[in-house]
Amino acid sequence: MFARFEVPHAEMLQAAQDLCQGEEVSGAKEAELSTLIDWFEEALESPAEDGGLAWFKASASQHLDQAHDLAALLETMGHRVTMITTEDPGEILYEDDHQVVANGAAA
Repeated sequence: MFARFEVPHAEMLQAAQDLCQGEEVSGAKEAELSTLIDWFEEALESPAEDGGLAWFKASASQHLDQAHDLAALLETMGHRVTMITTEDPGEILYEDDHQVVANGAAA
């Protein structure tokens, strides 16, 4: 199984980074958001932009736990987060221990 998290029209981590760089967030929520973003930046490889979608592997339990925490925080800030799962993320363009980047999920 593979999983990804999205807010409308964006991947969750990108949306969180955009919020943190904007003026919509301040105080404790900004600090918590920054801490989670920093964790992902340290814990995930950043593959070259291949135009694909990034999916967590089911075995990436710590990454998935952090993603759930980030989703919950974004939801407290009024952002709808959707977790999408699939057995087949499509053609894999990049893979490491925690994620794949693939060209569209097979229907």
